[in-house]
Amino acid sequence: MGKQLLAGLVLLLVGCSGGGVSGPVDSSGRLSSDAAGHKIELLTYPGCAQTEVLGDRMMSVLAKLEHSAGFEVVQMDELSPDDLKTGYGSPTVLVNGSDLMGHDPPAEPAAPS
Repeated sequence: MGKQLLAGLVLLLVGCSGGGVSGPVDSSGRLSSDAAGHKIELLTYPGCAQTEVLGDRMMSVLAKLEHSAGFEVVQMDELSPDDLKTGYGSPTVLVNGSDLMGHDPPAEPAAPS
């Protein structure tokens, strides 16, 4: 994963809000990224209180990094019951299928509710 993309996304998860994002910059003073080709997913369940905040922060950071592909919001309740993604907590950010915070993937799907 591109170092700038990772740094920017980690910043958003630890409270980057309003005041701007610090990190690697290009020669023009803008945040730079080698993020092209990365698939970013925001996993969530309906009613998750943090999803809107996290989604807003992700959009802000990705815009500053000029990551034009954006991210996909995955509604975990709409996934197949045997999909391992249902075993993650909500919200979770996956980049190229890996948890942004480095957690191991779930060993099994979530138990049916």
